Amino acid sequence: MEISVYDNEILMSHFMNPSNVGKIENADGIGMAGNPSCSDYVKIYIKVDGDQLKDIKYEVHGCPAAIATSSVFSELVKGKPIMEALDVNDQVC
Repeated sequence: MEISVYDNEILMSHFMNPSNVGKIENADGIGMAGNPSCSDYVKIYIKVDGDQLKDIKYEVHGCPAAIATSSVFSELVKGKPIMEALDVNDQVC
């Protein structure tokens, strides 16, 4: 029996109700990954206070997995020290 990633309750929950979606005006940092002209992409906005990642928002275009992972990532790093947030990768979860 083949199991789809779309059978994952956490993934589907974040896809249906993503956290931290949007844009931060006057962001301290903005980054983008992917290619907006032909595939999945995410644009991330951050607000920093000292060494803390105070806020994070994102705009994402793509499949349910791209939307859900952007949501999960934002929850994992929001409020963390910058150096700790930098360590979050696909091996953390």
